[in-house]
Amino acid sequence: MYEWNLWAVGLFIFLGLMVLINFVLCFVFAFGGFFDLRYLLKSLKEAQVDETDDGRVVQDRTEN
Repeated sequence: MYEWNLWAVGLFIFLGLMVLINFVLCFVFAFGGFFDLRYLLKSLKEAQVDETDDGRVVQDRTEN
């Protein structure tokens, strides 16, 4: 019976550490995502708009 108790305690500690690591990583990725979003919005605000760009893609056939 002692072996099962030791196994259960080890599993409990392992799962607890995994949950803790996941919470920490979640906050790290969210923090980094907020910085990237701030950088994106800043660069969009400062971007120069090309009025001649109509969205077409033309293949250059002179390279063949």
